[in-house]
Amino acid sequence: MSILQFYLLQNDRDIRYSQHFKAGRGRDVPMKRQVAVLLLMSVLVLASLTIHPAFADPIKNSFRQRIGNYQMEMATDPLRPLVGQPVKIMLRVATIDGQDLVDTPILIRILKDNNEVTRTNPILIPYGHYTYQYTFTSEATYAIDIDLNDTLGNGDTITFEFPVKVALYDYTLLSYVGLGVTGAGFAVALLVYNKRKVQKRAVSDAGKK
Repeated sequence: MSILQFYLLQNDRDIRYSQHFKAGRGRDVPMKRQVAVLLLMSVLVLASLTIHPAFADPIKNSFRQRIGNYQMEMATDPLRPLVGQPVKIMLRVATIDGQDLVDTPILIRILKDNNEVTRTNPILIPYGHYTYQYTFTSEATYAIDIDLNDTLGNGDTITFEFPVKVALYDYTLLSYVGLGVTGAGFAVALLVYNKRKVQKRAVSDAGKK
């Protein structure tokens, strides 16, 4: 029986029950029952909303890897990390069908040239998402390793590895600046050339006179 059918049945019973009361407290009973039914419906609706599995939002511009029953996503903010600037390393862990993994134990390790630079303590990821902040100290291609405890399987450690290239400068910005300087220099050279051309023409016209 659905919640709506249950409510309609109770309401019909209350109407028939109220016909036996002409005055007094008997008239308040059907209203009290309707309020109780409405409260019960609210509780059931809230319970139905909480038992559905939660799904984390995918991370934009992220690297993705699948190993066994797990899917790991990793992205950095900013997208192009620079030396000496704090970087947010954003992680998302889920099952291969997209379901959140709540309180999943992981450990983050950062390596440079296969040498471990730093590692975290064990972390429980809440609701599929976790953000770790780190500042890189030199220009290189780092490896970010995420060790995950396979709680859905035999308890072994699964390692996801993501490469992160860290630059000393924002070379994209520098290239735009270089193009701007080159363009400005070309424009100045063109103006000087045209000015000299006009001056030569003026001298030539004066000589003919």
